Amino acid sequence: MKSNSFLQKGHKARIRRQLRTKTNTFIVSLAVADFCVGLIAVLSPFVCNLANCNPPNIEGWLVLYIRIFIVCASGSNLLSLVLERYIAVVKPLKYLTFVTRRRVTQMVVISWVIPLVVIVVAGRSKEY
Repeated sequence: MKSNSFLQKGHKARIRRQLRTKTNTFIVSLAVADFCVGLIAVLSPFVCNLANCNPPNIEGWLVLYIRIFIVCASGSNLLSLVLERYIAVVKPLKYLTFVTRRRVTQMVVISWVIPLVVIVVAGRSKEY
């Protein structure tokens, strides 16, 4: 019985290691972005209609910018995932040398920073 329990623990640890792949990093980031789209971007128009926070108010502009940021972040995360999968399919021999943990982290961070920069630039150019 103890050996069976030991094997099950080792098997669970191996499965956890196998789930920590580079592709899953992109999938988790995309899942977070899509969850935020569903939670914030879809529900905020209903809440804003009830609370009367339309774009002439500062709260309305803030909600609008957050919605645009979340939708753009979802799109950029999807683009990063597709780019990683494209490299894996088209260049399978160079995939391991090109797609490293560091590059995956950089791509995920860039997928969230680019929409933030777009929103900051758009917010500064907007005249109230």
